[in-house]
Amino acid sequence: DSSMYIVDPNLRFCVADDKKQFRAEQGIPDSRVSTLQGEEDQHTIEYLTDVEGNWEYMVKFVAYSEILYWAGETRGVWGQGELRLRDHGILVFGGDAPDKGTGDIRIVKILVDLKRRYPDRVHII
Repeated sequence: DSSMYIVDPNLRFCVADDKKQFRAEQGIPDSRVSTLQGEEDQHTIEYLTDVEGNWEYMVKFVAYSEILYWAGETRGVWGQGELRLRDHGILVFGGDAPDKGTGDIRIVKILVDLKRRYPDRVHII
C-alpha cells in the first residue's frame, strides 16, 4: 500500500512504505522511498541516515537502492567503483555519517563527492 498526500494541485507526493518491511526482514538499511510526480517527470527520493561509519551498511544500502549504483572499476576499500545517482533519483542524507566506524572517511568522501556532482539532487541535512 502507499499513501498519497496532496502537496500542490499540480504535484502529487506518494510515500511507498511497502518496501520498508522487506528491507527490515532482509537486514537492509532503512530507507524512506518516495515518488514525486509532476506533469512531465517523475523522481524517486531515498532517505538515508544514521550510517555511523558502518561501511557494510552503506554498501548494502547501495545494493538495494533504486537510485544509487556503483560504476567503473572497483576501487578496493573505496567501493565497487564510483557511486552514481540515477537520472530519476534524489538522495536526502539525514546525518550521522561518521561515528568511530571503519568507513567514516570513505562515507563522508562519497557523500561530499555525490553532492559536488549532483548539487540539485543530493541534499545533506
